[in-house]
Amino acid sequence: MIPTDLATGIALRDAGMARAGSAVPAAIANDWRSKAKVALTALANTGTVFSADDLVKRVGEPPVPNMLGPLFAHHARLDIISAVGFRQAQRPSAHARIQRTWEGK
Repeated sequence: MIPTDLATGIALRDAGMARAGSAVPAAIANDWRSKAKVALTALANTGTVFSADDLVKRVGEPPVPNMLGPLFAHHARLDIISAVGFRQAQRPSAHARIQRTWEGK
């Protein structure tokens, strides 16, 4: 059984992820999201480890930064990718933060 606080946190996380990108016009968000889904699936099929940096190299920065996490989480839930580690982000907009690395299944 999931503790109540954790369950609430999970519900709040999922609700926030569902709203990611809602502050920009739908056409812009949907265009980027469509391109990113295709590119993420292609990255998963390469057989190499990749990160958000690699996705951004292919499709550009998202209209709002919080669109990246939900995209990766969605593909992980679909069992297309799995998290395999962490590395420091290389693109300047990521401010050298630690990001997950992924590989296709």
